[in-house]
Amino acid sequence: MTRLSLAWLAAALLLSLSDLALAADSLFNVPVAGTLQPRRLTSYFAVGSGAGLDSEGTTALLTADYNVSRYLSAGITTRLTDGFSARPEGSVQFAPVGKPYAFAVGFASVGVRSFRTQPYAIGSTRFGDLGAYAGVTHDSYGTHPMLGVDYLLSRGFSLQGDWIHDDGSFLTVGGRYQWLRDFAIALGFSHADQERGGNGVFASLQKDFRF
Repeated sequence: MTRLSLAWLAAALLLSLSDLALAADSLFNVPVAGTLQPRRLTSYFAVGSGAGLDSEGTTALLTADYNVSRYLSAGITTRLTDGFSARPEGSVQFAPVGKPYAFAVGFASVGVRSFRTQPYAIGSTRFGDLGAYAGVTHDSYGTHPMLGVDYLLSRGFSLQGDWIHDDGSFLTVGGRYQWLRDFAIALGFSHADQERGGNGVFASLQKDFRF
């Protein structure tokens, strides 16, 4: 069985687990800010491909994040391709009650094609069905800007896009659909400089559990 087949097997396991409330929306590659639901575990499988699923730029990640409180999360991200490896991640959220804006700082693997746990800071705000996100992340190449938007078209379906500029520009646009209360799938198309592996496809599955 190939490494990519093992990665999709891990994704299939997410579909067979229990039915609970789904976490707040997220973007393709950019972390988001907002109030967390305490005692919730979010399992998240994502694949970012290069020109083809077996290309050098393809990376598959499996993430598990647990919300310790409304403002604190901790978890681990595991790379399933190019050698098995795991790294910790976490975030602290600053979300005033009743306000349409929030801020977060943390460590995470920013961008599915890169497996680098790196610090970030992000702010978010909402204008009705439109959400806007802006922040920075830092790695060994320096400090880099990142932007994102999402728009709720109908109940359960939203359009979204995000952009990161580090050693190359990386833009992803697509959609996200939620159903069964605890399950969501996202599909996006990525435009990237050759430094980031060229154009490709982003796909993710998300499953939530409450304790």
